[in-house]
Amino acid sequence: EKLIASIRLNFKLIIAPHEIDEKHIHSIESDFAGKAYCLRYSKANDTNINDAQVLIIDNIGMLSSLYQYGTTAFIGGGFGKGIHNILEAATFGLPVIFGPNYEKFTEAKELIRLGGAFVVSGVAELEKTVALLEDEAVLKTASHISKQYVESRVGASDRILGDVKIDSPELSSHS
Repeated sequence: EKLIASIRLNFKLIIAPHEIDEKHIHSIESDFAGKAYCLRYSKANDTNINDAQVLIIDNIGMLSSLYQYGTTAFIGGGFGKGIHNILEAATFGLPVIFGPNYEKFTEAKELIRLGGAFVVSGVAELEKTVALLEDEAVLKTASHISKQYVESRVGASDRILGDVKIDSPELSSHS
């Protein structure tokens, strides 16, 4: 959140923080103070939501349904233990951006290679990537890559399980 708060915002932003306690939500609001009008989801209504440049999701369980409203997703965790789930965003055809700690995640490496994901290590790279994705052709291509990547893997578990031979009598009686 602090990384995003430090760049020039010429777009609307939805932030779905991992922690939603009052102290953390207030910290996010403070990061954007003087830069953008922040609105907590719990206080949003038909009148004020259009004015909000930053919508802060202050409840649990909404993230996967929010991706449908985006054009690009910054996925957290890449500056800590490792990135969070990027496939939820890619399902909606969103190019994904994340920090440098992604090496344990095959899908992240594949999407970077294909051009549907972008890794950043600081503010300058994030600004450069956001500017790149403002180009409609680049955004459209990266979006298509993300969506195709997920769609090409639908049913992969079933295909893998179909190739597994069941030798155990306990397991074969359930098939």
